[in-house]
Parts: sequence; structure tokens; C-alpha cells
Amino acid sequence: MLGTDLSLSAGRPSTANGIPSSGGGGAFTNTYAVEFDGTDEFMTTGYTFAGSTFSASMWVKPTLGGANRWIGDDTTGGNAMRLDFGNKSTNWFVRLGAGQSTRKTVSAAVVNDGAWHHVVLTINGTSVKIYVDGSTTGGDVWTAGSPLSAGSNAVMVGRGTGLYDGLMDEVAFWDVELSSFDVTTLYSGGAVSDISSVGNSGAGPFAFWRMGDNNGGTGTTITNLGSGGSTNNGSFPNGITFESTDIPS
Repeated sequence: MLGTDLSLSAGRPSTANGIPSSGGGGAFTNTYAVEFDGTDEFMTTGYTFAGSTFSASMWVKPTLGGANRWIGDDTTGGNAMRLDFGNKSTNWFVRLGAGQSTRKTVSAAVVNDGAWHHVVLTINGTSVKIYVDGSTTGGDVWTAGSPLSAGSNAVMVGRGTGLYDGLMDEVAFWDVELSSFDVTTLYSGGAVSDISSVGNSGAGPFAFWRMGDNNGGTGTTITNLGSGGSTNNGSFPNGITFESTDIPS
């Protein structure tokens, strides 16, 4: 069983509404987040899974109650499903492969409480971890019965076999498993602006979407600041609302 890893929270900066006020790289100025309506808004990307390892980091403030799909690469739950990640009430699930039998609860950490939270998903080919606000909490490390593998479907943000309802910011993907040290670095820095050297032996994320900050909070395209370049830009086919008053900092 996983309990809170005290080594991850030791020395962590003080928080307001679950958000570090400073630390890591120091204070950070963030201007925009995006608000998904839970009806038809999601972000498409050019990113496809490269193999059996993967990590995702994001700041989230889900709407109270209900189910949320945060990232996924299939909308039907059929045989093409590689990953479906989100939370339903207080039960988290990660689904690798098709069908309900591959959906596993790996954390019971609460995030739909009206506050911003930092969430990281890591997959190393045989097991899955979820970190919330810097710590693995509330569940077993899941030994995956259907490991992640290279896929042909591009990953979506805010959509899997359902849709995300709430605010989201600072989304990043890696083709490697982040270490607990990497996760601590991401969280203790707050909604950090420059994560170009975090993870992947200092090479940083393959995809990093600031959710409006480098696009002026306008339009329907989010520029990828990761090493994957413009072919991995994000796009909102049904539009999106940029939020400038309720953001992680």
C-alpha cells in the first residue's frame, strides 16, 4: 500500500488553496488557464504514445462532483484504447487497453474540492502511479495487466471516453517515467513556467502546453513548448474559454 511519502512533502513551501506560493525556481507569474465546459470542449494534440513509458503533469481544478476524463487517446472504449485517465467522485482510474476489466483505481486522493491541485501520472511499462500535490496517496501501485504500448491515436486533453469539466493549466507529457524527485520539483515550483530541464535526464518534456500564456489567451491553438515542436501544438476544435482570474500560481 502507498501512504503519503513524507520525503516528498518535507520542505515544501506553504500553500493557499493547495497551491505553493513560491519555491523551486521561486515565485512565478501565471496569466491564463483554460476552462473546459464538460459538454463538447477538449484539446487535440499531435502526440502519440512512443512506447511503454509515459508521464503527464497538470494543474487542475475540477468542477465539484461528477466524472472527469483528463487525458485519453480513444473516445469509444474499444480495442484502440490505450489510456483513459481521470477521476470519478473520489475514485481515480487508469485504463490501459480495452474494456472495463483494465480499469483500475490507484488513488483515492480528493481533487474535486474547489481548490487547485497538481496531478502527475507515471507509467513505466509494468506499473502506474498517481501523485497529487507532490505525494503518492491513497492506493496501491497498480501492476498493469495491459501495459501501455506505442499507439497510432493522438492523445487528447480533456477527453477520453468522456469529457473533463473544470479548469486546467500547465499540461506536460514525457515519454519517460518521471521520478519522485522530478515530481517534487514540478510541485514545489508551483505552476512553474520553465520546466524545460525537468525529467528525461534534463531534456525536459516532449510536449508542454501553457494553456494560453504564450498565446495571449486568445484563439484555439496552444503552442507546444516541449521538444516535440509545432507538430504537437494543441487545438480546441469546439473553442475554449480562457480564465484569467482563477489560476494556479
